[in-house]
Amino acid sequence: MSNITINIKNKKQKTVNEVLNFINESESTIIVGYKFSTVKKLFELRKNLKNIKSSFLKICTNNVIKRAFKLKKISFDNDNIFSEMNGLVFLKDTMPGLKSLANFCKDSKIVIKTGIVNNKVCNYKHIMELALMPSKEESISKIIILLKRPLFNINYILKNLKNKKDNI
Repeated sequence: MSNITINIKNKKQKTVNEVLNFINESESTIIVGYKFSTVKKLFELRKNLKNIKSSFLKICTNNVIKRAFKLKKISFDNDNIFSEMNGLVFLKDTMPGLKSLANFCKDSKIVIKTGIVNNKVCNYKHIMELALMPSKEESISKIIILLKRPLFNINYILKNLKNKKDNI
């Protein structure tokens, strides 16, 4: 083998190791397609992901992505996800990252394909369901409102009973 071939293999292996490190360090990794997207939109996505301080977009070849997931012992049901140009989004905090990514993808030509969310392979449908779930804070506030509502109703009834008693 020539030195050029060895250098290319070393660079590819270095890239695979880098991607594998990102996968290991993140809570979730999402594969996105960017075939019809512009460079401007990709930079905009990177900026949006940077703003939530938990994500990073890495553009790499499908072979690198496949090798990294193979080393992680993760396989995907559908090989068609590797038929176009893909990038990886690494989320350190899954829920805010998924919400931000899903909102951005609505207005751009970047497509969520599949991913690993909390060490489970998820398809597009499951990822979008997670992205549309309310945040922890939203859920807590809804529960508080639901718990307070009967108390307000009881208070209203008691005030009406008191007013009726006073009028008699």
